[in-house]
Amino acid sequence: MQAKRMLPLFVFLTLPLFLSGCKQVMLEPEVDLRKLGRVALLEFDNLTSDYGISREATTLLAEELSQLSGLDLIEPRFGDSLFSSRAASEGDVGQLARSLGADTLLLGAVTYYFEDVYLEPPRRVLVDKKKEIHRWELRQEINVEVGISLQLVSKERRVLFSRQATGKATRFKTIELPWPGDSKYLPPFTSIPSPDRRQIPTLRREALRDATKKLASNYLPQFTYTW
Repeated sequence: MQAKRMLPLFVFLTLPLFLSGCKQVMLEPEVDLRKLGRVALLEFDNLTSDYGISREATTLLAEELSQLSGLDLIEPRFGDSLFSSRAASEGDVGQLARSLGADTLLLGAVTYYFEDVYLEPPRRVLVDKKKEIHRWELRQEINVEVGISLQLVSKERRVLFSRQATGKATRFKTIELPWPGDSKYLPPFTSIPSPDRRQIPTLRREALRDATKKLASNYLPQFTYTW
């Protein structure tokens, strides 16, 4: 019994020793944009039917890259053809880079967008065991996925780096059904609500941020802990 009481005391006394030997270490990014001169971020191309998604993805990536101290970033001017990833991929990348005064172009595309709202079959659950109270409910699941491709091209027209990332966001919601809990018969179709899609805009942005964070992680230093 005494040994059990001494164990927390031992952990408390030795924890500062472990913490003092732990240090944060910076890992160099896979591609250091700071060594590539002036970098122009172009507005992403949109290969989906979701209007406006490419502009939002471009803005989120710009926010991520702004964290990189020492990066000489030319942010996109939306609506300007000079800052169009599609125009860059179809035209002369070298000439475009010179027009922008950039050494490197960062161009990309939102390649796909998917959203799904699924209602599980109704189920009867016990909510009060002592009083034997049941209720009927169902669970709604919303999934949103977005795919983004990114390419880093030099003014000499060389592809320096290419990457794709998928961003995902999911949300679950339990919906109580207007059907007597003491009934063992399945609720009628008329008691099943329509899918609630109000959270989709929020999940769409979360999925976009997830994808852009994954892409930006190739250009931003990462931190880990070592002993």
